[in-house]
Amino acid sequence: MVWGGVTALVTIAGCAQIPAITGSNTPPATTALAEHLTQTGAKMYGTYWCPYCERQEQMFGDAITKVQVIECDPQGDKAQPQLCTQAKVSSFPTWEINGQLYEGLRSLDDLATISNYQGSREFNP
Repeated sequence: MVWGGVTALVTIAGCAQIPAITGSNTPPATTALAEHLTQTGAKMYGTYWCPYCERQEQMFGDAITKVQVIECDPQGDKAQPQLCTQAKVSSFPTWEINGQLYEGLRSLDDLATISNYQGSREFNP
Protein backbone atom coordinates (compact mmCIF):
# COMPACT_ATOMS: atom_id res chain seq x y z
CA MET A 1 0.00 0.00 0.00
CA VAL A 2 2.78 2.42 0.88
CA TRP A 3 4.70 1.48 -2.28
CA GLY A 4 1.60 2.15 -4.40
CA GLY A 5 1.25 5.61 -2.84
CA VAL A 6 4.89 6.41 -3.59
CA THR A 7 4.47 5.24 -7.18
CA ALA A 8 1.37 7.40 -7.57
CA LEU A 9 3.21 10.47 -6.24
CA VAL A 10 6.16 9.90 -8.56
CA THR A 11 3.78 9.46 -11.50
CA ILE A 12 1.87 12.63 -10.63
CA ALA A 13 5.09 14.60 -10.13
CA GLY A 14 6.43 13.33 -13.46
CA CYS A 15 3.21 14.19 -15.28
CA ALA A 16 3.22 17.67 -13.77
CA GLN A 17 6.46 18.33 -15.62
CA ILE A 18 5.24 17.11 -19.02
CA PRO A 19 3.77 20.47 -20.12
CA ALA A 20 7.14 22.12 -19.54
CA ILE A 21 8.76 19.49 -21.74
CA THR A 22 6.13 19.17 -24.47
CA GLY A 23 4.50 22.60 -24.28
CA SER A 24 5.26 25.26 -26.83
CA ASN A 25 8.18 27.47 -26.03
CA THR A 26 8.29 28.93 -29.53
CA PRO A 27 9.21 32.60 -29.20
CA PRO A 28 6.52 35.06 -30.35
CA ALA A 29 8.95 36.48 -32.92
CA THR A 30 9.30 33.04 -34.53
CA THR A 31 5.54 32.65 -34.73
CA ALA A 32 5.23 36.15 -36.18
CA LEU A 33 7.87 35.35 -38.82
CA ALA A 34 6.04 32.13 -39.76
CA GLU A 35 2.79 34.07 -40.14
CA HIS A 36 4.55 36.78 -42.16
CA LEU A 37 6.02 34.18 -44.51
CA THR A 38 2.60 32.67 -45.10
CA GLN A 39 0.92 36.06 -45.57
CA THR A 40 3.50 37.00 -48.19
CA GLY A 41 3.05 33.72 -50.07
CA ALA A 42 6.41 32.17 -49.14
CA LYS A 43 6.75 28.40 -49.52
CA MET A 44 9.26 25.88 -48.28
CA TYR A 45 9.82 22.93 -50.59
CA GLY A 46 11.22 19.83 -48.95
CA THR A 47 11.06 16.08 -48.54
CA TYR A 48 10.28 13.87 -45.59
CA TRP A 49 13.71 12.21 -45.79
CA CYS A 50 15.81 15.39 -45.98
CA PRO A 51 17.73 16.07 -42.72
CA TYR A 52 18.18 19.75 -43.62
CA CYS A 53 14.44 20.11 -44.17
CA GLU A 54 13.83 18.58 -40.76
CA ARG A 55 16.32 20.98 -39.19
CA GLN A 56 14.69 23.92 -40.98
CA GLU A 57 11.30 22.89 -39.61
CA GLN A 58 12.74 22.47 -36.10
CA MET A 59 13.95 26.07 -36.19
CA PHE A 60 10.30 27.15 -36.31
CA GLY A 61 9.20 24.86 -33.48
CA ASP A 62 5.42 24.69 -33.19
CA ALA A 63 5.12 27.66 -35.57
CA ILE A 64 6.04 25.40 -38.51
CA THR A 65 2.32 24.61 -38.76
CA LYS A 66 1.86 28.22 -39.91
CA VAL A 67 4.38 27.89 -42.75
CA GLN A 68 3.40 26.54 -46.16
CA VAL A 69 5.60 23.44 -46.49
CA ILE A 70 5.32 21.53 -49.76
CA GLU A 71 6.31 17.86 -49.80
CA CYS A 72 8.17 17.10 -53.02
CA ASP A 73 8.67 13.35 -52.71
CA PRO A 74 5.72 11.40 -54.15
CA GLN A 75 6.10 8.92 -51.26
CA GLY A 76 5.67 11.67 -48.64
CA ASP A 77 2.57 12.66 -46.71
CA LYS A 78 0.37 15.07 -48.69
CA ALA A 79 2.89 15.00 -51.54
CA GLN A 80 2.67 17.68 -54.22
CA PRO A 81 5.60 16.86 -56.51
CA GLN A 82 3.98 18.69 -59.42
CA LEU A 83 4.35 21.99 -57.53
CA CYS A 84 8.04 21.27 -56.97
CA THR A 85 8.50 20.50 -60.66
CA GLN A 86 6.64 23.67 -61.69
CA ALA A 87 8.81 25.76 -59.35
CA LYS A 88 11.96 24.06 -60.75
CA VAL A 89 13.11 22.98 -57.31
CA SER A 90 16.30 20.93 -57.53
CA SER A 91 17.52 20.75 -53.91
CA PHE A 92 16.03 20.67 -50.45
CA PRO A 93 15.03 22.68 -48.64
CA THR A 94 14.27 25.42 -51.12
CA TRP A 95 12.36 28.54 -50.16
CA GLU A 96 10.27 30.50 -52.63
CA ILE A 97 10.01 34.06 -51.36
CA ASN A 98 8.77 36.99 -53.42
CA GLY A 99 9.04 34.93 -56.60
CA GLN A 100 12.69 33.95 -56.06
CA LEU A 101 14.13 30.59 -55.05
CA TYR A 102 16.59 30.31 -52.16
CA GLU A 103 18.25 26.93 -51.83
CA GLY A 104 19.53 25.39 -48.64
CA LEU A 105 19.02 25.63 -44.92
CA ARG A 106 18.43 29.26 -43.89
CA SER A 107 18.60 30.94 -40.51
CA LEU A 108 15.41 32.57 -39.29
CA ASP A 109 17.20 35.92 -39.43
CA ASP A 110 18.10 35.28 -43.07
CA LEU A 111 14.50 34.35 -43.90
CA ALA A 112 13.36 37.52 -42.13
CA THR A 113 15.73 39.66 -44.22
CA ILE A 114 14.86 37.96 -47.52
CA SER A 115 11.11 38.32 -46.86
CA ASN A 116 11.33 41.92 -45.58
CA TYR A 117 10.00 40.95 -42.15
CA GLN A 118 9.82 44.04 -39.95
CA GLY A 119 8.98 42.52 -36.56
CA SER A 120 11.11 41.44 -33.62
CA ARG A 121 14.08 39.21 -34.38
CA GLU A 122 14.26 37.62 -30.96
CA PHE A 123 13.90 34.15 -32.48
CA ASN A 124 15.76 32.16 -29.80
CA PRO A 125 13.83 30.96 -26.74
